[in-house]
Amino acid sequence: MKEKNTEKNAEKDDRMEKIVSLCKRRGFIFQGSEIYGGLSGIYDFGPRGVELLNNLKREWWNTHVYQKENYYGLDAGMFKHPRVWDASGHTSGFSDPLAECKKCNTRIRVDKVLNSINVFADEKMSEKELNELFDANRDKIKCEKCGAKDFSSVRKFNLLVKSNLGDFTSSSSDPVYLPGEACQGIYLDYKNIVDSLQPKVPFGVAQIGKAFRNEISPRNFLFRVREM
Repeated sequence: MKEKNTEKNAEKDDRMEKIVSLCKRRGFIFQGSEIYGGLSGIYDFGPRGVELLNNLKREWWNTHVYQKENYYGLDAGMFKHPRVWDASGHTSGFSDPLAECKKCNTRIRVDKVLNSINVFADEKMSEKELNELFDANRDKIKCEKCGAKDFSSVRKFNLLVKSNLGDFTSSSSDPVYLPGEACQGIYLDYKNIVDSLQPKVPFGVAQIGKAFRNEISPRNFLFRVREM
C-alpha cells in the first residue's frame, strides 16, 4: 500500500511539473522574481496569462454587476484601519500551526504533516493539543528539505501580512496589514452605498481585489499562494 501511495504521489508531482512547464513555455504563468532565484508562493501572469485573467474578470463583472438588477460595483482601498481586522477575527483567529526545523529553518504546516501520516489534526485545535500529537509522532516526521527530525514546538502563526503605512507604524501598537480577504471593503462601505444610491433590499455589492496570506509552506503552483 505504501509503495502504491508513493507511486501515485510521484505521478502527481510529475503531472504538476509538466503543467508548470507548459504554462511557462506558452507565456501564461512565470515564477515571481525567477532571475533572482524566485520567490516562493508568488507568480507573475505572462502576456497570455494576463489576457486570460482579464477576460475572466470582464466576464465575472458582466455576470455579477451588469446583468443583475440592483447589484453595484466597488473598488475599496487595500489598506484598512487595524480595528477592521480585529473586528473580523483575523488578528486573533486567522492562523495556522507551524513548527520549524532546527537545522535548516524550514517551516512545516503541522496539521497537514500529521494528516499525511494518518494522524488526524485540525488547524482549529489548541497549541497544547497539537503539540501533544506532534510530540507523539516526531519520530515519523522528517524535514523534507534536509531530512532532519529535529523540530521546534508547535506554535500558531498568523497569516496576515504586516505592512508599513507611513513612518508612524514602527512605534504604533496597531500595525497595518495587507488584506487577508478581498471583501472587507464591501462591509465597510455598506452604509455609504445605501445612503448614496438608496438601493432596494435585497441588493448586492461586487468587488474584484487582491488578498494576501503569509502561507507557511506555499505549494501546488497557483493552488496555495501568498498573493491572490
